[in-house]
Amino acid sequence: MKKIFFSIVAMAALVATSCQREAEDAAKTPESVVTFVVETPEIATRAFGDGTSATDLYYGIYDKAGNLISAISKVDDTNKETINISTTVSLNLVTGNEYSLIFWADNADDVCDVDFAAKTMTYNPAEANAEAYDAFWAYVEPFTVTGNLTKTVYLYRPFAQLNIGTDDIAAATAAGMTVSESKIAVATPTTLNLVDGAVSNEVALVYDRTAIPTDETFPVAGYEYLAMNYLLVGADKSTVDVEFVYSDGANDYTQNYTFVPVQRNYRTNIIGSLLTSNVNVTIIIDPIFEEPDYNIYGAFQVGGAATLAEDLVVEEPLVVKAGVNTVLNLNGKTITNKVENAATDVIIVEEGATLTINGEGTIEAVTGNDGYAIIAEGTVIINGGIFKAGKDANGESNAVVYARGNGKVYVNGGNFPNENNSAFVLNKKDADRATTTIEVRGGEFTGFNPANNAAEGAGTNFLADGYTVEENGNVYTVVAL
Repeated sequence: MKKIFFSIVAMAALVATSCQREAEDAAKTPESVVTFVVETPEIATRAFGDGTSATDLYYGIYDKAGNLISAISKVDDTNKETINISTTVSLNLVTGNEYSLIFWADNADDVCDVDFAAKTMTYNPAEANAEAYDAFWAYVEPFTVTGNLTKTVYLYRPFAQLNIGTDDIAAATAAGMTVSESKIAVATPTTLNLVDGAVSNEVALVYDRTAIPTDETFPVAGYEYLAMNYLLVGADKSTVDVEFVYSDGANDYTQNYTFVPVQRNYRTNIIGSLLTSNVNVTIIIDPIFEEPDYNIYGAFQVGGAATLAEDLVVEEPLVVKAGVNTVLNLNGKTITNKVENAATDVIIVEEGATLTINGEGTIEAVTGNDGYAIIAEGTVIINGGIFKAGKDANGESNAVVYARGNGKVYVNGGNFPNENNSAFVLNKKDADRATTTIEVRGGEFTGFNPANNAAEGAGTNFLADGYTVEENGNVYTVVAL
């Protein structure tokens, strides 16, 4: 995965001026340097949706009350930033104050109307088959500046990509029909809430016809493009009715597809022998719209399955958002956090979310952090993997998996080496013992007996009914009775 970074030039001066509205003595208030690293996905091979068409970056900065205090917006394009180079972001913000941000990246053709004051984007594409309509956005949730820090922000497209492909262009040409242009008509939302991602204001869009794409490779082998379009859609799967019109230069031909599934940041491919026969049509929704490692962040935000494609070092916790159900395949790779970031956990599962962990691989909170490998406020299901926590900044051992709030942890497998001899490999927050759950039905634990430990006092037993422990020295393997 190629990573794209950017710098907000002169941002410090803009924010310093705007912050006078937050406090009259802002000049006397200590400031901290907040660094943002912003990434957009880029596919290794050139194709529609590779992320490279989004070249211009805009942003809005908001105070604790959600009021816009500074922005680089489309109103003054001279201030726009590019995101095809690497630079450094140095942002001076008032220590102790709370901020949120919105980032938006799109093409220089300015096909999206972003209103940072209203926190909305209006999308009304005119032409079919236009890669310039691809765009990316992120909302940075409110955070308090407590000192110098670095935050990584991942931008995602709010669109679905709808592709129509056929395997009989050569046969149609041989029969005397050469397809030259296409367009679609579809009812789709046109307004995006840049904070919560909700879409609204559905409009029946009729695209202008344009040339059939000929320089791109269709996502499904054996097919060639007849059309490619970006639709503004919600995070959850929905359906649209599509009218597809193609032309040979003299005549128009129309096909209609009903109940076509679409979903944000997913590709939907309509394929078949569409020019010589419209009887057999296949519609496939493809979740792999980014490289697998980048897709982890998308899966944690909106749900779905993700596979770790390479080792990943995080600078702040990966958060599975409330209401999201996601499955993570570790795929033999490692997720860990940086030593210099104190109080950093690797993964936090929010209340109402579910994370299932499969496959071989490692999740490790490294020594030097006051953090856990996993914090469960929602539901965590562990079927495989290796889970570790290092020592904290004081040299004390950390818990590996920690349940708090209404968190539920179900361990069906996995390995817990416990290299630092923690007495609390699995642990509950003391104040939340009545509302949290830890049940163990499998796994191998070193130096920690899940059937008899001190996590909630002497003799704590986390085993589910019908399970027992086989002991081999200080290694405890959970098996069914």
